[in-house]
Amino acid sequence: MNIQELNLHDATIHSVVENTEEASLTFEIDYPINAETNTFQLAYLTFIDVVCYRISEVPFSGKPCILDYDFNPDPLECMTFSEDYISLILKTNAGNRYFAYRDLKLDWGGPNDRSSSFHLTSRDSLYKFLYNDSVIIKSGPNKGITGTVVSVLQPESGLQYVVEASGGGDVVVSELDMDLI
Repeated sequence: MNIQELNLHDATIHSVVENTEEASLTFEIDYPINAETNTFQLAYLTFIDVVCYRISEVPFSGKPCILDYDFNPDPLECMTFSEDYISLILKTNAGNRYFAYRDLKLDWGGPNDRSSSFHLTSRDSLYKFLYNDSVIIKSGPNKGITGTVVSVLQPESGLQYVVEASGGGDVVVSELDMDLI
């Protein structure tokens, strides 16, 4: 995955976990799904094969929020030993985080996170669709797309689902706009 495919502006960082065995950093974030409705979804942004991680932030009250990112041209900020690594500056409202990595992935919150009630529900629950259900979008701008339900959103405007589209990418869909396959 390429970081340029992601919209990280205003993502809140809840925690960062270093996996020393896999040389990875996983950021637990509230990922912005829809800026117009101020809708966020819990997600895990994992940087793979990390060779450097440096935090340069001021003391801050609250959780840092990602404002922007930039590719790091200064090798002294975060040393890399190969051209295969991507050097990045993650800019937050508290300062900067510098790191170098080879790849990244974005996973939506799963059965062990704050939305576990959705992921562990059964057919007799209040949800029309469940985690991992195969669906087809029957109306709206994404009509005809098939995919798998990966999460649920509960904004003020009503229940919506995050569908991982079969052709790639994620779409947010109202439960009225899709059916089970």
